[in-house]
Amino acid sequence: MVPRRSGIFHCSTAHRGCTRGCTGVFVMRFTDTFIRHLKPAEKKFYRREVDGFTIRVMPSGVKTWLYIYTLGAKRKELNLGSYPDVTLADARDKHIDARRLVGKGIDPAVVASEEEETRRRAPTVTDLADDYMKKHSRPNKKTWQKDEYCLDKDVLPFLGSFKAEDIRRRDIVLLLEGIIERGAPGQARNVFEVLRRMFSFALERDILEFNPCTGVRALPQKSTRDRVLTAREIKTFWQELDKTGMSEEIKRALRLILVTGARPGEVIGMHAREINGDWWEIPAKRSKNSLPHRVFLTKTAKQLIGKPAGYAFPSPRPGEDDKEKPIEENAIAHALRRNLKGYTRQR
Repeated sequence: MVPRRSGIFHCSTAHRGCTRGCTGVFVMRFTDTFIRHLKPAEKKFYRREVDGFTIRVMPSGVKTWLYIYTLGAKRKELNLGSYPDVTLADARDKHIDARRLVGKGIDPAVVASEEEETRRRAPTVTDLADDYMKKHSRPNKKTWQKDEYCLDKDVLPFLGSFKAEDIRRRDIVLLLEGIIERGAPGQARNVFEVLRRMFSFALERDILEFNPCTGVRALPQKSTRDRVLTAREIKTFWQELDKTGMSEEIKRALRLILVTGARPGEVIGMHAREINGDWWEIPAKRSKNSLPHRVFLTKTAKQLIGKPAGYAFPSPRPGEDDKEKPIEENAIAHALRRNLKGYTRQR
């Protein structure tokens, strides 16, 4: 092998054990920076350390950890998970565990398959929550982060290690009562709705034979918060914004909500490509009812929007790969709670 640059060696001749599509490049020690900056090519390619620890990069950009090994004169691959969901450190630990099995003559792929079958037949609540988020909530719900938050905060710490089939109505009631007792009845309702949908998801797939949420008594009704502001209240609110410590982006977004009547999520996701003269064309994927619609922009609205090159309300913190992203929807609610707390009580 001929060294070209630090940590990377290029094979000068064909060698045994090459992975499919191998370019002859071996990275002697992976780093997170190296993995993060691997760019997709027209064809899939592999990079690997010693002992078969490999990462595969697809043209789509998907990066998958693999353990490539030989057992019984047969070359095999074990999928260790996708990056960045599985970190370098976690993938390395999985690789070490798999190598130990191979050293004992045990096929780690067979072990993984048996564990998956066991998990499928008798999943824990954590396993069920993972399946629900991956197969239903994230693909189908715009508010999937709310489901994830409820599960991570209030469900998994208490029920996560239990077998899903062992959960009974009493467990659900005790969990919800605990949330209500800490003074969060609204969160209790949210958690109950997520649990009800999650167990229905399991029931539909024959993972469970019954839904433990069935028959749970109704929780305290959520009081309505919908109310139309009066003209005087709108004027006062508009003026009070300048006295707060909110960012200019939040202030502009709140004012545009008042001017257009659009939903907060629609406003903060506004992009320059959606502006067409005097019209704002909201695509179906960003509207609550999943239907495209147009909003007329008044002179005031256009002044608030300005002339953005990208997002009209960009976040001060960039997203992955330093790409621009809009401010988060919950940032508006947080800013209102933090800056206008007590305002309505004073009037």
